[in-house]
Amino acid sequence: MFKLGVEEWLVSAVVSMYTGAKTVVRTVYGNTSGFEVKVGMHQGSALSPLLFVIVMEAISRELRVALPWELLYADDLVVIAESEANLIKRLNEWKNNVEDRGMRVNMNITKIMISGERQKPVQKAARWPCGACGRGVGNTLIQCTSCRKWVHKKCSGIKGSM
Repeated sequence: MFKLGVEEWLVSAVVSMYTGAKTVVRTVYGNTSGFEVKVGMHQGSALSPLLFVIVMEAISRELRVALPWELLYADDLVVIAESEANLIKRLNEWKNNVEDRGMRVNMNITKIMISGERQKPVQKAARWPCGACGRGVGNTLIQCTSCRKWVHKKCSGIKGSM
């Protein structure tokens, strides 16, 4: 928040709201005992969406190129590129940037859309295509160091744990 120029008194107010905060989990069998929330956003808090947007703004500010090439809406990102190679490069930059700051990118729900007169769709599935078999990749994927495409672990030929 300081990076974005938010005044100290407001940052202190938010910190005091989160310091020592406790929550419970509601189940069909009743509520759990209260426990302290030390990381993450408070689920159900009216302030959480705003804080998330502030964090994403601070994280992404140095990475963004400009509109319309990247559009950030809540926890969704649209990356627009002139070529598939540039798109993969930009997506990897975003993925590495947010993961370096402790967040995760779910490549399992990443979607690609290709438009243009002479463009052919890479695939019809909703997932990012495997560079070897063309099917969508999920959590067991690696990136080829030569072609920079995402590949299923089983398609890569690598044995053992990653």
